[in-house]
Amino acid sequence: VKDGVILTKLNDSGIINNSSATLNISGGEITTNNKGNGGAGVDNLGGTINMTGGIISNNFTGVSGGGINNFKGTINMSGGTISGNTANQSGGGIYNDGGKLNLTGGIISDNTAKTRYGGGVRNIIAIDGTSAVFNMSGGMISGNTADISGGAVANAATFNISGNALIPVGTSNANDIFLQNRNGILYPLTINGPLTGGTDQVFFLSVEEVKKGELLIVATDDSYLDANKFDSNVKFDEEKYEVVDFNGKLIVCEKTELIVEDMQKVFDNNGLNPDISKVKLATKSGEKIAVNANELELNLIETKAASSNANLPKDVGTYEVSARYIGNQSGFAPSTSNVFNMTIQAKTINNSDIVIEDIANQKYTGEAVTPQVVVKDVTLGYTLVEGVDYEVKYENNINATSEESLAKVIINAKGNYTQTCEKTFKILSDIPAPDDKKETDKKGDNSNTGDNTCLLY
Repeated sequence: VKDGVILTKLNDSGIINNSSATLNISGGEITTNNKGNGGAGVDNLGGTINMTGGIISNNFTGVSGGGINNFKGTINMSGGTISGNTANQSGGGIYNDGGKLNLTGGIISDNTAKTRYGGGVRNIIAIDGTSAVFNMSGGMISGNTADISGGAVANAATFNISGNALIPVGTSNANDIFLQNRNGILYPLTINGPLTGGTDQVFFLSVEEVKKGELLIVATDDSYLDANKFDSNVKFDEEKYEVVDFNGKLIVCEKTELIVEDMQKVFDNNGLNPDISKVKLATKSGEKIAVNANELELNLIETKAASSNANLPKDVGTYEVSARYIGNQSGFAPSTSNVFNMTIQAKTINNSDIVIEDIANQKYTGEAVTPQVVVKDVTLGYTLVEGVDYEVKYENNINATSEESLAKVIINAKGNYTQTCEKTFKILSDIPAPDDKKETDKKGDNSNTGDNTCLLY
């Protein structure tokens, strides 16, 4: 169809394009045709239409496809205008029934679906299950109306948008994109490329009653979803549900509240890792759901006790922490923050995890003998530091000792450790050389028989 060609006032389709045929429209006009059932302007029955110009206008069908009925065919539209067409039921401009519609340019405007869906475009899976695909990366769909929903587009199949696709919302949001829940399936809008239409590129979504966890919009890349480009009339209980952006997916989610009990733990050098059994997610429907640690966001609010590392608290003390459920894709919305106290308690040195090494026999010098004490936390693989984790005090540590009166070191735990214990050791007036060890062992007068058990105070 070229400039100067007018196909008009036919009591049938302006053109019937059968399977394996290709129709090229670069100019001319297909107008004012009337069809009882099928496409009034063009009835495309499995063929291909390449539209780069021309006009399809003011056609009327008694069923669906006022401008074009695309039944399992392909439409490539890069220019031209489809305008002022009417379908008594659906698809005033184009009825894409199990076909493929690629819109990169041109205008679909002021078309009407009188009693049902899709004033501009009705995109629907064919009755035999053949998939329909509508790819829109350019062009404009504007000023269309539908009796029920989907003034611009009524979608019940695959609908991809990207680039400079323009669907202005129109007066009273009449030029909407309707996402239909058909046969129990809600068909989302997919953003499969960057949206480059600037501030004029705003879409209005209308959605039937939705269920928890259903997708409204899916972006094939997180960066493609710009929430400022979408407004919506999503029908659900707003007291119970909300629409949430999860990594490029708009999902209907149930509102939640995080319930967190105050927690206590013994020092383990692992910071504020919570006891997850004390965290529950409460929903508006009354459920209490367990959460995983990777679903929580924890932030320190205030240190209520001294800590050597306040940015990542792990030392003994009580900390005020805010917790928030950051959500996942199971249909539960992120919660508001809830505050709880996390107390890290000191670890007792009277514990199988703590080893205090035996003290070897010491030589009498006439002065105070102060042997080094080695205290290890074997669970953490850590040797406690004198002055930081404990202090020591010695008793009876000058003169040579007897079995009845041993020297003593008193270990006072501090910081992340607690309790006091003591170790005893011997001070001998003469300690034999190693070569004499066998003989002295026989005599039994140089072995360390001090009490090396940690005695609690």
